[in-house]
Amino acid sequence: MNELIVEFLEYLLKTKKYSSHTADAYGAGDIARQKRGDFEEDARDYFERADETCRNASTLALVDGKPAGVCLITRWEGLPLLFDIAVAPEARHGGVARAMVTRALDALNRAGETQMRLFLECGNPAESLYHSMGFIACEATTSMYLE
Repeated sequence: MNELIVEFLEYLLKTKKYSSHTADAYGAGDIARQKRGDFEEDARDYFERADETCRNASTLALVDGKPAGVCLITRWEGLPLLFDIAVAPEARHGGVARAMVTRALDALNRAGETQMRLFLECGNPAESLYHSMGFIACEATTSMYLE
């Protein structure tokens, strides 16, 4: 599965359409500068760190047999965290993200987990999706930098 995730993220990189709420919220670097090796390292690191419950809650969504989205769950401060979610441009607004998050929540609930966190920037278009699924805003974060 991790090779498919790497290939999917590489595809999004090539189309210059990669957007993730993790990268947006934390300014995690210019995703367009990443190379396949970076994705391979990130995928390897994810699969080494994520526990079985989180790996089982993670999804690589396929539409017509092709990768259309990825949703990775990990832990942060002991709670499941939606680490990253991305949907291919041609699959956006088709329910892929909602289906992946719903699947993650169901898998976590079956494992006895009652909460899941996520972080995103205020105003992120995905914010309405998460609100509609019952997520509650806890706090606003601000990133500041000096040039």
